[in-house]
Amino acid sequence: MQQLNPPISNYPYLATFLLFLGFVVSCSTSKPSQNISDLQAREIIERSIQYHGGMKIYDQLDYFNFEKDFSLYKADGSVEYQRIQLHEYFPSESTYHVRWNQENKSYKNSQKANQFSQEINGEKNTSIDASKIKTSIFASVFTIFLPWKILDAGANISYAGTLTLADGNEVYVVKSIYNPAEHKHHTKADIWWHYFDKETYQHVGYKVTLIDHTSLISNLDFQTIDGFIFPKMRKSWRVNQSNEKEYLRAEYDYKIIKIK
Repeated sequence: MQQLNPPISNYPYLATFLLFLGFVVSCSTSKPSQNISDLQAREIIERSIQYHGGMKIYDQLDYFNFEKDFSLYKADGSVEYQRIQLHEYFPSESTYHVRWNQENKSYKNSQKANQFSQEINGEKNTSIDASKIKTSIFASVFTIFLPWKILDAGANISYAGTLTLADGNEVYVVKSIYNPAEHKHHTKADIWWHYFDKETYQHVGYKVTLIDHTSLISNLDFQTIDGFIFPKMRKSWRVNQSNEKEYLRAEYDYKIIKIK
């Protein structure tokens, strides 16, 4: 990976002055990005958030509803399963619902504050491990709200240089390390590399290393809804240690239905 700095890092004294000026102007008002000590990473994330709609409208989001149509594939290319989910989020109330139909049954996963539950045909499923519901909901909320969710507290965030992707796109790379042993809202000890277009700062994808595998995710198309720019289509590949694609793992199609 070639080590090139984002524009402001070429002027360290200017960067320091602008950060000081921002502090003076904001007085006691703090931004989530101020928790990021790496100034280069902070600048990239802030520019990306601005590109995708800004922090203000994200903070004021009360209701978010979208349809997620996705397919999972096995290593041999066969379909593991296909599913259409309806996601209904109430961020200001810390309430999230995910509904889908499977084998003639209706399912609903829910989070209300720190409580997680599942219903099957309207009846509570007492046999499921709540941690599985938590992981599933957290992952869905996190990935649809990128790049904003990179600012979630506790992650170790740093600038990791630049990279030329397989499609020739040059991107800035920001690395995030998560530690569930120290932070309860972290579900797994994952390492993420977020990719940001060098010209627009659009969040074009990411690579994530889990315990047993590494995935490369590309945002192939976007949609603009009420000032937000969200992914429309994503693909996920399993990759090896050399970042070479081994097989297509998943395809996602998102349809934003309502925001307020």
